[in-house]
Amino acid sequence: MSFVGGKAVMLDNGESCAIVALTSQGKKTALKLKKGLKEDIPIYVLSKISDEQTIAIEGLVTQMIARLFKEVDVLICIMATGIVIRSIAPVVFD
Repeated sequence: MSFVGGKAVMLDNGESCAIVALTSQGKKTALKLKKGLKEDIPIYVLSKISDEQTIAIEGLVTQMIARLFKEVDVLICIMATGIVIRSIAPVVFD
């Protein structure tokens, strides 16, 4: 599975992965993580900080996190934990 440019990428261990970051510093951390993992992992960021290395989040951040949570095996969220909890709570038991 490889959704680069739209969703997630398959890691060497067979799991799909995506990263979401909401700040400029979070984006820098995500890019370092991606480089360290040596995988083409998509990084989703707010449109105001997006560039050619990232994918702009369209719509509500909480909806994107909830969607990715259901679609990927590994979701790395670089943001306040409360945002993540509120985003995935409605879909945890789906």
